[in-house]
Amino acid sequence: MHDNIDNPTDTPPTPTWPPTPHEETPEPENTSGADTAVPAELEKLRWHWGAFALAPFWSVAHRLGWWSVVYLSLLIAEILAAAFGGLLSALEVGSFDLFLRCVMGSSGHVLAWRRRHFAGGLAQYFAVQRVWSTAGIVIILCCVGVLVAAAGAIIVFIDSFLRALQGAGPTASPQPSGQ
Repeated sequence: MHDNIDNPTDTPPTPTWPPTPHEETPEPENTSGADTAVPAELEKLRWHWGAFALAPFWSVAHRLGWWSVVYLSLLIAEILAAAFGGLLSALEVGSFDLFLRCVMGSSGHVLAWRRRHFAGGLAQYFAVQRVWSTAGIVIILCCVGVLVAAAGAIIVFIDSFLRALQGAGPTASPQPSGQ
């Protein structure tokens, strides 16, 4: 190494990358899809936007069979409630749908790891879930944009309707002066 202190051109050895085998940490066992323990990195994660916003599709892609059946049933129930049951029934079914989406959003990371196998381990898991989360956020932002535009259109419609009513109201005929 540095046996010769008198030689200033002697440079210290540079560290090598990747680290030598004795420096590597062992790769954690890939337990994805085994319905067993979840890595600590995933247990820290709180919310999954992809599981929340794209719940029916996400549940099929992650092999959550009974969730998929529930969402198909909810879709049919919402259509029937809106067609035959009126607004109240549609709101009741929609509330249940929102509740299930919140459950999936809050436990999406654990569900995905336990039910779907990721051959590349945590690296593949994070890459796949990043796509789902990004798509979920885009869908939510688009929905918010549509709702804001619809609210603006309703306000403009009501405003123009009220202005038209004011302009078409009874007009007072002028009184002759001096009589």
